[in-house]
Amino acid sequence: MTEQSLATQALDVLTRAGFDKAACRVSREELHELQAETGDINLFRTNFETDIGLVGIKAQRRASLSINKTDEATLGEAVRDLSG
Repeated sequence: MTEQSLATQALDVLTRAGFDKAACRVSREELHELQAETGDINLFRTNFETDIGLVGIKAQRRASLSINKTDEATLGEAVRDLSG
């Protein structure tokens, strides 16, 4: 799923939850790690991290939250937490 589609999905969920205004920031990072001992490479790994920042305004009250999972259940739970 692309960053744009994640942001669109998050904004749709925020709007359906009744927020007057909503904003979403999605960022992705890719980190490559290389470890070598005595001149031999013994570890190479790639880590992917996705961060979604949510902001919602309802009845002139602002709520914000950041999550790092991209599934629908986590997004829905985060929006419910924002709604308080």
